[in-house]
Amino acid sequence: MLERELNTLSITDWHKAEQVIERICLKEGLWVSLKNTLRQYPGSVHWHFKQAGGHAGVIEITLWPDQNRLWLSVHDNRDADWIPQTFERLAAQLAYWL
Repeated sequence: MLERELNTLSITDWHKAEQVIERICLKEGLWVSLKNTLRQYPGSVHWHFKQAGGHAGVIEITLWPDQNRLWLSVHDNRDADWIPQTFERLAAQLAYWL
């Protein structure tokens, strides 16, 4: 499993952070296939992002304001060729813009 926790010390508006995450992913050519709250992280926002065109693979992003956390992950069974580079670009862009 690939996972990266991002620094959230500069986030003051969690709703805006949610919008920034979605805009950055859209710019990367990703679409939201799932958006919900994870039971084990109450109050979180959790997304599944897929590449346009029906390609295999899912990048998950979880924003958990109550614990000041933001992380990206890819489960081994949801990996694909496009994910490593896209994952790194997303992590870098989110760290920069948030």
